[in-house]
Amino acid sequence: MTTYTRAQVATRLLKDCGLVGEDETPTSAAQADAEEIVQAGVGTLGTLGIPIWNGSDISVPHEYLLPVIAYLAPVSLRRNGQIDFATSTQLQKVAEVDLKRMAQVGPTGVVSQAEYF
Repeated sequence: MTTYTRAQVATRLLKDCGLVGEDETPTSAAQADAEEIVQAGVGTLGTLGIPIWNGSDISVPHEYLLPVIAYLAPVSLRRNGQIDFATSTQLQKVAEVDLKRMAQVGPTGVVSQAEYF
């Protein structure tokens, strides 16, 4: 299973947002800012009750990479003056839909037991 570190996700975030060219290396300040966004964003998802992969912002599974980038990109763009707060918030809400769908547990086939009083 392919996974990505916080630093790799942060670099991908900067490149996908067009803040760093595909063949460029981010400055240490840009990288640190993007890593802060990744760490805070993953924490926010957990606080919102959107369970994510294993709750780690250090090891992101491949299937979560693009949805997580879609959720974090509006924050990065807002912090860099590319979009306003309202637009950023709306874009994050749209990205949350996919993350919520991915977090749902499918049917297990196990019959639930209940006690009646």
